[in-house]
Amino acid sequence: MSQFLLAKELGEFTRLYPSIQLKVKSSTIFADLDKGEADVVIRGAPKLPEHLIGRRLYKLGLCFYAHKDYCENTPRKDWRWITPLENEVWPQWLAQSPYPEVPIGIAIDDIISRYHAILNGVGMGRAACFMGDPHPDLVRLPGSAPVLKYDIWLLTHPDLYEQPKVKLLMQFLTDALMTKKTLVEGEA
Repeated sequence: MSQFLLAKELGEFTRLYPSIQLKVKSSTIFADLDKGEADVVIRGAPKLPEHLIGRRLYKLGLCFYAHKDYCENTPRKDWRWITPLENEVWPQWLAQSPYPEVPIGIAIDDIISRYHAILNGVGMGRAACFMGDPHPDLVRLPGSAPVLKYDIWLLTHPDLYEQPKVKLLMQFLTDALMTKKTLVEGEA
Protein backbone atom coordinates (compact mmCIF):
# COMPACT_ATOMS: atom_id res chain seq x y z
CA MET A 1 0.00 0.00 0.00
CA SER A 2 2.79 2.42 0.86
CA GLN A 3 4.38 2.31 -2.59
CA PHE A 4 1.07 3.31 -4.24
CA LEU A 5 -0.40 5.69 -1.68
CA LEU A 6 2.26 7.04 0.66
CA ALA A 7 5.64 7.41 -1.05
CA LYS A 8 5.36 11.18 -1.43
CA GLU A 9 3.77 11.61 1.99
CA LEU A 10 6.45 9.57 3.77
CA GLY A 11 9.06 11.81 2.17
CA GLU A 12 7.14 14.84 3.41
CA PHE A 13 7.04 13.39 6.93
CA THR A 14 10.83 12.97 6.98
CA ARG A 15 11.29 16.58 5.82
CA LEU A 16 8.90 17.89 8.48
CA TYR A 17 10.37 15.73 11.25
CA PRO A 18 14.04 15.08 10.43
CA SER A 19 14.78 13.73 13.90
CA ILE A 20 12.43 10.78 13.31
CA GLN A 21 13.86 7.98 11.20
CA LEU A 22 11.21 5.92 9.43
CA LYS A 23 11.74 2.27 8.57
CA VAL A 24 9.05 1.09 6.18
CA LYS A 25 8.43 -2.59 5.63
CA SER A 26 6.04 -3.10 2.74
CA SER A 27 4.85 -6.68 2.83
CA THR A 28 1.75 -8.80 2.59
CA ILE A 29 2.93 -10.60 5.73
CA PHE A 30 1.48 -8.91 8.80
CA ALA A 31 3.96 -7.52 11.30
CA ASP A 32 3.14 -8.65 14.83
CA LEU A 33 2.69 -5.57 17.02
CA ASP A 34 2.66 -7.74 20.16
CA LYS A 35 6.16 -9.01 19.32
CA GLY A 36 7.48 -5.52 18.54
CA GLU A 37 7.93 -6.23 14.82
CA ALA A 38 6.57 -2.74 14.07
CA ASP A 39 5.46 0.37 15.92
CA VAL A 40 2.68 1.32 13.49
CA VAL A 41 0.92 -0.77 10.83
CA ILE A 42 -1.56 -0.16 8.05
CA ARG A 43 -3.49 -3.35 7.66
CA GLY A 44 -6.45 -4.64 5.72
CA ALA A 45 -8.50 -7.10 7.73
CA PRO A 46 -12.10 -7.98 8.52
CA LYS A 47 -11.45 -8.08 12.27
CA LEU A 48 -8.48 -7.31 14.49
CA PRO A 49 -7.41 -8.04 18.05
CA GLU A 50 -9.39 -5.75 20.34
CA HIS A 51 -6.38 -4.69 22.41
CA LEU A 52 -4.68 -2.81 19.55
CA ILE A 53 -5.16 0.97 19.33
CA GLY A 54 -5.95 2.83 16.17
CA ARG A 55 -8.76 3.45 13.81
CA ARG A 56 -10.64 2.02 10.90
CA LEU A 57 -10.04 4.33 7.96
CA TYR A 58 -12.32 2.95 5.24
CA LYS A 59 -12.97 -0.12 3.10
CA LEU A 60 -10.62 -1.45 0.43
CA GLY A 61 -12.18 -1.41 -3.04
CA LEU A 62 -11.27 -4.23 -5.43
CA CYS A 63 -12.12 -4.36 -9.13
CA PHE A 64 -11.26 -6.27 -12.32
CA TYR A 65 -8.67 -4.77 -14.65
CA ALA A 66 -6.82 -5.37 -17.89
CA HIS A 67 -4.38 -3.41 -20.00
CA LYS A 68 -6.38 -0.94 -22.10
CA ASP A 69 -5.57 -2.88 -25.31
CA TYR A 70 -6.03 -6.41 -23.92
CA CYS A 71 -9.76 -6.97 -24.43
CA GLU A 72 -9.78 -5.14 -27.76
CA ASN A 73 -6.70 -6.78 -29.30
CA THR A 74 -6.86 -10.26 -27.78
CA PRO A 75 -9.44 -12.64 -29.25
CA ARG A 76 -11.93 -13.57 -26.55
CA LYS A 77 -11.05 -17.27 -26.86
CA ASP A 78 -7.50 -16.30 -25.78
CA TRP A 79 -8.46 -14.23 -22.73
CA ARG A 80 -6.89 -15.49 -19.49
CA TRP A 81 -7.13 -14.63 -15.81
CA ILE A 82 -4.17 -13.82 -13.61
CA THR A 83 -4.95 -15.13 -10.12
CA PRO A 84 -3.33 -15.56 -6.72
CA LEU A 85 -1.87 -18.97 -5.89
CA GLU A 86 -4.20 -19.52 -2.93
CA ASN A 87 -6.92 -21.67 -4.46
CA GLU A 88 -9.34 -21.03 -1.58
CA VAL A 89 -9.57 -17.36 -2.60
CA TRP A 90 -9.82 -17.12 -6.36
CA PRO A 91 -12.74 -19.46 -7.24
CA GLN A 92 -15.14 -17.13 -5.42
CA TRP A 93 -13.99 -13.92 -7.04
CA LEU A 94 -13.73 -15.53 -10.47
CA ALA A 95 -17.34 -16.67 -10.15
CA GLN A 96 -18.33 -13.09 -9.28
CA SER A 97 -16.37 -11.60 -12.17
CA PRO A 98 -17.96 -10.39 -15.40
CA TYR A 99 -16.22 -13.27 -17.22
CA PRO A 100 -16.38 -16.41 -15.03
CA GLU A 101 -15.96 -18.67 -18.06
CA VAL A 102 -12.48 -17.31 -18.88
CA PRO A 103 -9.78 -19.82 -17.85
CA ILE A 104 -6.84 -19.10 -15.59
CA GLY A 105 -3.65 -18.43 -17.50
CA ILE A 106 -1.21 -17.85 -14.68
CA ALA A 107 -1.25 -17.88 -10.87
CA ILE A 108 1.20 -15.56 -9.13
CA ASP A 109 1.73 -15.43 -5.36
CA ASP A 110 2.75 -11.77 -5.10
CA ILE A 111 0.20 -8.98 -5.55
CA ILE A 112 2.74 -6.56 -7.05
CA SER A 113 3.84 -9.15 -9.61
CA ARG A 114 0.18 -9.81 -10.50
CA TYR A 115 -0.33 -6.07 -10.94
CA HIS A 116 2.65 -5.85 -13.30
CA ALA A 117 1.43 -8.88 -15.26
CA ILE A 118 -1.94 -7.16 -15.78
CA LEU A 119 -0.19 -3.91 -16.67
CA ASN A 120 1.95 -5.72 -19.25
CA GLY A 121 -1.04 -7.32 -20.98
CA VAL A 122 -0.48 -10.89 -19.78
CA GLY A 123 -4.14 -11.24 -18.83
CA MET A 124 -6.98 -9.89 -16.73
CA GLY A 125 -6.99 -9.77 -12.96
CA ARG A 126 -8.37 -8.32 -9.79
CA ALA A 127 -6.53 -5.50 -8.06
CA ALA A 128 -7.08 -2.85 -5.46
CA CYS A 129 -8.71 0.23 -7.00
CA PHE A 130 -5.87 2.41 -5.70
CA MET A 131 -3.51 0.34 -7.86
CA GLY A 132 -5.58 0.02 -11.02
CA ASP A 133 -7.54 3.25 -11.36
CA PRO A 134 -4.68 5.80 -11.43
CA HIS A 135 -2.69 4.04 -14.15
CA PRO A 136 -3.55 5.33 -17.64
CA ASP A 137 -2.81 1.96 -19.28
CA LEU A 138 -5.24 0.00 -17.09
CA VAL A 139 -9.01 -0.08 -17.47
CA ARG A 140 -11.76 -1.68 -15.47
CA LEU A 141 -13.24 -4.64 -17.30
CA PRO A 142 -16.62 -3.98 -18.87
CA GLY A 143 -19.36 -5.05 -16.49
CA SER A 144 -17.22 -4.76 -13.37
CA ALA A 145 -17.72 -2.48 -10.40
CA PRO A 146 -15.69 -2.07 -7.21
CA VAL A 147 -16.42 -4.45 -4.38
CA LEU A 148 -15.65 -3.09 -0.92
CA LYS A 149 -13.75 -5.86 0.80
CA TYR A 150 -11.61 -5.45 3.90
CA ASP A 151 -11.47 -2.64 6.41
CA ILE A 152 -8.23 -0.66 6.28
CA TRP A 153 -6.84 -0.02 9.76
CA LEU A 154 -4.06 2.16 11.14
CA LEU A 155 -2.85 0.53 14.34
CA THR A 156 -0.28 0.53 17.09
CA HIS A 157 0.29 -1.40 20.29
CA PRO A 158 -1.20 0.09 23.50
CA ASP A 159 2.28 0.29 25.06
CA LEU A 160 3.44 2.58 22.23
CA TYR A 161 0.42 4.79 21.68
CA GLU A 162 1.38 7.51 24.17
CA GLN A 163 4.89 7.90 22.75
CA PRO A 164 5.02 11.35 21.09
CA LYS A 165 6.69 10.08 17.90
CA VAL A 166 4.12 7.32 17.49
CA LYS A 167 1.20 9.69 18.08
CA LEU A 168 2.67 12.15 15.60
CA LEU A 169 3.11 9.48 12.93
CA MET A 170 -0.36 8.05 13.57
CA GLN A 171 -1.96 11.48 13.10
CA PHE A 172 0.13 12.25 10.03
CA LEU A 173 -0.76 8.92 8.39
CA THR A 174 -4.43 9.30 9.29
CA ASP A 175 -4.55 12.73 7.66
CA ALA A 176 -2.66 11.54 4.57
CA LEU A 177 -4.71 8.37 4.12
CA MET A 178 -8.07 10.06 4.62
CA THR A 179 -7.36 12.21 1.55
CA LYS A 180 -7.16 8.94 -0.43
CA LYS A 181 -10.55 7.52 0.65
CA THR A 182 -12.32 7.82 -2.71
CA LEU A 183 -9.32 6.34 -4.55
CA VAL A 184 -9.01 3.38 -2.16
CA GLU A 185 -12.74 2.65 -2.22
CA GLY A 186 -12.84 2.89 -6.02
CA GLU A 187 -14.98 6.00 -6.25
CA ALA A 188 -12.32 8.30 -7.73
